[in-house]
Amino acid sequence: KTAQSVFCALHAIIHAKRNQSNSKQDLTLTSCRTVCGRQEGADTRTLEPITKVSKAYGVSTRTLRYYEQLGLIQSSKLPNYAYRAYDEEALARLRQVLVLRKLRIPLKQIGLILKTRDGQLAITVVEENIAALQTERQALATIEGVLRSFVIELEKMLPAPLSPKVFEQQHVAELVEALSIKTLSSKEDVN
Repeated sequence: KTAQSVFCALHAIIHAKRNQSNSKQDLTLTSCRTVCGRQEGADTRTLEPITKVSKAYGVSTRTLRYYEQLGLIQSSKLPNYAYRAYDEEALARLRQVLVLRKLRIPLKQIGLILKTRDGQLAITVVEENIAALQTERQALATIEGVLRSFVIELEKMLPAPLSPKVFEQQHVAELVEALSIKTLSSKEDVN
């Protein structure tokens, strides 16, 4: 009973200090029920505030909140603390999300992978994205070829000033016709 009283007193001091300071340093959440409720073992988790996580992972706080809204990560709410904070489990999921995003996996597919933890689904998603990358590579090669041909045509017209009608000429139109609408989809369409 004496040890429990000491833990409860320490817990009260930690709560009091946390309530007094407005610092955004690492927070330790200790379950009062676990420590003071006469149960064995303390459930202690280190929580990182959203601003620290944002800086550490190079992700905006808005993006973190969006990931949370999509169910990709989950923050922990602390009493008397107005900001979101993340435990190690949430940070591990965030790292998974960031790796998959860097591999250009869409958020919806990331959510399915993390939710189901189905290895076959993950393989299917990655294979679909490989196919999409191959299609994009072909489209970029086509665009590159058209642009190189366009440069050659423009060089033939030098030193004359560039006319707006240059884009209406037959040989230029033939170059651009090689591009499909899908080929023309750009990053602006994705974002």
